[in-house]
Amino acid sequence: MALWNGKDPILKERLFGLTNNEAITVKMRRSITSTSTAPQAFLHEYLYKYPQHAFPYCDLVETNKRRNRDAEYELLDTGVFNEDRYFDVFVE
Repeated sequence: MALWNGKDPILKERLFGLTNNEAITVKMRRSITSTSTAPQAFLHEYLYKYPQHAFPYCDLVETNKRRNRDAEYELLDTGVFNEDRYFDVFVE
């Protein structure tokens, strides 16, 4: 699966994560549900919220480099969702 919001210079083909001194978590907005209807059957639902504004790759990296891990800079902190403009990508 690849996503593109018309603003980013690249296709979004995977989750964006930070490492080492940047942070150690994936930067995304999502909801995951997993239910079992039988012992061997599972239903996994995944809702990914992809912003219609340019994804703030550089902002996340640079700001997290300046912070410690106790005050990690998250995707919601960037303001990219302030206008509630995003695509809901639902995977089941």
